[in-house]
Amino acid sequence: MKKLLLIIVLLHLPINGVLADDVLYFGTRKGYVYALSAADGIQKWQQTLSGAIYTAPVISGDFLLISPFGAKVQLVALDPASGAERWSYPPQQEE
Repeated sequence: MKKLLLIIVLLHLPINGVLADDVLYFGTRKGYVYALSAADGIQKWQQTLSGAIYTAPVISGDFLLISPFGAKVQLVALDPASGAERWSYPPQQEE
């Protein structure tokens, strides 16, 4: 547990997280989302979003929902197992 706490402190000041199925999910002010094993603190995956994260993620069904702060309001659904983006609203514009 000490290793888990040390990792969290070193990861850019995390915002509140959520614990589900022995995995801790949280975002940071740098726009990163992490999934860490609650048992040993080992990182399962990391995802980079479009802006800082100031709110805790939410598990809803098969989705990890999180809202990065940016120029536009956005809600992103990630796969809790892999961190892959499933969808976002509003959809990101292709350039």
